[in-house]
Amino acid sequence: MNQKLLSVAKGETPADLVIRNGKVVNVYSGEIYDGGVAICGDTIAAVGDVEYCIGEGTRVVDAEGKYLTPGFLDGHIHPESSSLAIRPFAEAVLAHGTTGIMTDLHEVGVVSGLEGIEAILKEAEATDLKIYFVVPSHVPFSPNLETSGGRFNPEIIRKALKRPDAVGLSECVGPYITAGFPDLLESFDTTLSMPGKTLQGHLPDMYGPAMSTCIAAGAAAANAFLGSPFVKDELFQICARFEGHPDNAAPVTFGGFTASFASDERFHALRMPLDQNWKFAVIIPDYEVRTADARRAMPKEIAVKDSVFTTSHAIAMIEALRSGSEELLAEACQDVLHEPCRRKLIKDYDSVRASAKATGAPAFFISGSGSTMIALTKSETVAERFIELVRARHPNFASHVLHAASDGVRVETK
Repeated sequence: MNQKLLSVAKGETPADLVIRNGKVVNVYSGEIYDGGVAICGDTIAAVGDVEYCIGEGTRVVDAEGKYLTPGFLDGHIHPESSSLAIRPFAEAVLAHGTTGIMTDLHEVGVVSGLEGIEAILKEAEATDLKIYFVVPSHVPFSPNLETSGGRFNPEIIRKALKRPDAVGLSECVGPYITAGFPDLLESFDTTLSMPGKTLQGHLPDMYGPAMSTCIAAGAAAANAFLGSPFVKDELFQICARFEGHPDNAAPVTFGGFTASFASDERFHALRMPLDQNWKFAVIIPDYEVRTADARRAMPKEIAVKDSVFTTSHAIAMIEALRSGSEELLAEACQDVLHEPCRRKLIKDYDSVRASAKATGAPAFFISGSGSTMIALTKSETVAERFIELVRARHPNFASHVLHAASDGVRVETK
């Protein structure tokens, strides 16, 4: 322990430097108050009222009411994108108060792999800029669209995460999470198994079920990282609060067939029985329908007869999904509220629906606001034939045959 530092803090030894007459920004309490900073060597000894630290040999600087803040930390930056080497980059940002950055140096990795990144980190040690290394989760970023000199796999990522300056895994972006890329998910598990390491990313333009999936994955991963203090219902409350409603959070968190609602400032989810033989043949067009546009397409008022029709058919559909009756499902899955309004926003709706009818699928509907559409059947043959017909007409559309997940979000560690 630095005895001189303690002596300065106690007022027994004069500080080397005192900055007085400033406005101290306390990032812990959120307060801004008059005061200063006393420094011993290159370390802060006291903050606030530091007049007692002034003595013989103390250099005193008048801040003249300027703000005194801790060094800024940039939480996500790619210094290589500045076209500066790391030393001049450090000089530039230090002059403006940024004393630390979190970076994955991803573009360096694309060119020269982990070896190139480690060379930059070594050079940065000669600067006063603190670098928190966030290991890139996938190099190259778009494997099928770019030629790269470096390529990361789970083994390389594991090696990089063991560096003492590595704080976690970066660029855990939404589309890659929802696609379930095996190498990425393996690296997630590796990161979560290391104490103190975090997953970092961003979700541009994510909304609806995709956003819900990412929120649930983040909440479940954080829960596992903390030792699983939250049960499923508590995770559900967290996820639903993020979105402001429980519609997507309930099935993502619990899995299976759910109904949800909000009441008394809480969200509620009901898990209902579901025949496990249902196949969901999913068609995803190469264009989207924004939720806001789909909501605007809906009428502001509905007729009583339409309300009665919808309620009675919804009850029948619940029974059809439980019992596995395709005959009942075909009768129950009729929508007089949403689809008549929203089908107009999906230019290929009629074509895809015709394919579902041609193959004998008992039910067809728009998923949420669209543009995704689903044919529901118990026959694997019908589901695959439906997708074949649609892909023949629309080769750019994505398609999947899915089964209901019974468990919802979970964290698997190795």
